[in-house]
Amino acid sequence: MYIEKQMSSRKLYIRLNSNGLYVLNNESASGKTYLAKLLSALDGAFSVTYNEVKGILDANITEAFSGKYKIVMFDRFDMYCTQELYDKCVRYSKDMVILLDLKCYFAYCKVVPRPAQVILDSEVIALV
Repeated sequence: MYIEKQMSSRKLYIRLNSNGLYVLNNESASGKTYLAKLLSALDGAFSVTYNEVKGILDANITEAFSGKYKIVMFDRFDMYCTQELYDKCVRYSKDMVILLDLKCYFAYCKVVPRPAQVILDSEVIALV
């Protein structure tokens, strides 16, 4: 997946070779939540975050797997990850890019996601 688009004050670059399940770098303040906000404004993309109230979070998880999106990001995924949700991510990752902000792995994370790096500076946010 290749995207290059001017978004607000930064240019967004996404360079991922294929659909799949990706885990983002786990450094704090690296731009992951900012990336989630930018993705939510991009056609064909969707993001879910833990900051949403429970009812909205459940509805957004359902929406994420609706088939309308090419890329979905789960921000702060370890705060609401379940076995069922992780398995669903694995299943759907064959047809789309799924990005996980996952700081620790759980016992049920049998399929290990590929690494992806968020790079943020004053002009660019990149996902590679």
